[in-house]
Amino acid sequence: MRFSTPLFTLILASPLCAQLGKFQNNFPGNTHKLDVQAVLNNLAGTSLNQDFNLFLGIAQDRFGHYWATSQRSQYDHIKATPHRLWEFWYDNSTSAWKANWYAQPAAVNVNSFYGLRDLAYDGGNFLFAGAELASTSRTVYAFDIVNKQWDASKKWTVPASSSVNTARALAYDPNGDNGNGSLWIADFSSSILEIRRNGTLIRSFPTIVGNLMAAGYDPVRKTVWWFTQYDPSIPNQGAVGVEMSTVDGKDTGNRFLGDPSIVHTDNTGTVIGGLAGGCEFLIKNGKPTLLLLSQAVSDTIEEIHGRFRYGSSGGPVLSMGGKYPFHGTIWNLECTNLPANTFGGILFLGTGKANISLPGFLFTSGSKILIANGKSVRRANPLGGKLTFAYSIPNDTALIQRGHYFQAMVFAANGFSLRIAMSNGGQTVVY
Repeated sequence: MRFSTPLFTLILASPLCAQLGKFQNNFPGNTHKLDVQAVLNNLAGTSLNQDFNLFLGIAQDRFGHYWATSQRSQYDHIKATPHRLWEFWYDNSTSAWKANWYAQPAAVNVNSFYGLRDLAYDGGNFLFAGAELASTSRTVYAFDIVNKQWDASKKWTVPASSSVNTARALAYDPNGDNGNGSLWIADFSSSILEIRRNGTLIRSFPTIVGNLMAAGYDPVRKTVWWFTQYDPSIPNQGAVGVEMSTVDGKDTGNRFLGDPSIVHTDNTGTVIGGLAGGCEFLIKNGKPTLLLLSQAVSDTIEEIHGRFRYGSSGGPVLSMGGKYPFHGTIWNLECTNLPANTFGGILFLGTGKANISLPGFLFTSGSKILIANGKSVRRANPLGGKLTFAYSIPNDTALIQRGHYFQAMVFAANGFSLRIAMSNGGQTVVY
């Protein structure tokens, strides 16, 4: 069947916006990344025999300060010397970064080689972090960012689990536990748990990728981004984000990668993007933002745009299909949640996005055009309840970090008439 696609004539121009994976220019110097080890080395009074070479957790508070956990100096593994919780902020009056540090809880300093792992922030006054559960009485600790102290009354207790041995990856859901707030927690390839503060389990899901190191919660999409050091579908990438729906614990198919300019090399080889450390999701300057910590020769904070999907949907749901948009490869995007009797669909590729409502006599209710400046289409027929669109990305290095926009149109038989439904829009960069 041949489809006629005159819809693009409705849209003449649309401004570009950030895509998933696109760097956010938020740090001083109009850059998206900050070398926290370099910041410490440049601070007056830093001892030459100190090197905090293993940063693990990251968060940003409501005052704009960044918080990070680190192992004690690699030159000083005496247990009396504490692992540290760092506070970083940029002083506009002196045009310089500044830092304070706070000792991690005593049980962590005595019993944990690495110290506290991923940070989760409640949006108010508290940061949460944990370590090995057996040696910390199954505790996730709470730090008061206003009074600058650990607060035992706000701690969390992790329920016994056969697979969660370390409170490694954490994300705070402000709407969880009927509005009381809940904590998502995982450890490497463990089950994924949602827990209450008192240590009871709300839900448990199987892991979605493994090697989980950190997490961040998107309160709008109600999803958790899990930050992993390894995804078998993409070798040689050490900083990979996987989005999970909190409705059913399933992989949404959406992905992000760490900055390819951050490279980690050790005796096992080289990985791009560094090694996944901490992760947090926040709205910054009105933009959904993923705050990441990647470990490499120097541990680096970076900020990237935090969503693939945008706009409403007339039913069908477009996703990245669990794959990554690399130039010179074929990228299979997926469209699911298809209307009954769907017999075909097309994928639009454009350079921007718009938002135009469509008439209800032909289009399914809620359908909108979300794409602009269409350049090409890909056709597909349903298989296994979904449409898979094979998009061949040209092998052109000029495409790297360039934005791509997508939307799918789905055709279904409704008696003797045709019904058309538009998916949500998708936006990402090409790597």
